[in-house]
Amino acid sequence: MIEKYRNVIGFLKSASNIEKLFTYSSLNYKLLSGNKKDIHSVRVDRFYRIEFKVTKEDIITICNIKEKNISEFKSPYGVYSVGGYSSSIDM
Repeated sequence: MIEKYRNVIGFLKSASNIEKLFTYSSLNYKLLSGNKKDIHSVRVDRFYRIEFKVTKEDIITICNIKEKNISEFKSPYGVYSVGGYSSSIDM
C-alpha cells in the first residue's frame, strides 16, 4: 500500500497540470461534487483513494486518504458483504 501511495504521489508531482492526470487511466481521476465540490480524487488501489484540492497556482493539498466501504465491492461472483467499515485519514 505504501509503495502504491508513493507512486500516485509521484504522478501528482510530475503532472504539469491537472488535465495530465486524465492520461493515467489507472488513477481513475474524478472531480467530486456535492458537499465535496472542488475536491479531486485519484485511486491508489481498489481499496484506497486520495482526495485533494488544487489551488490556482497548481499547488496540490491532500485532504484525505479514503478507504472504500467494503460492502461496495463487487466481483464476478457477487457482492462482498464483509461489513461496512469505512475510514479516512486527515492529512
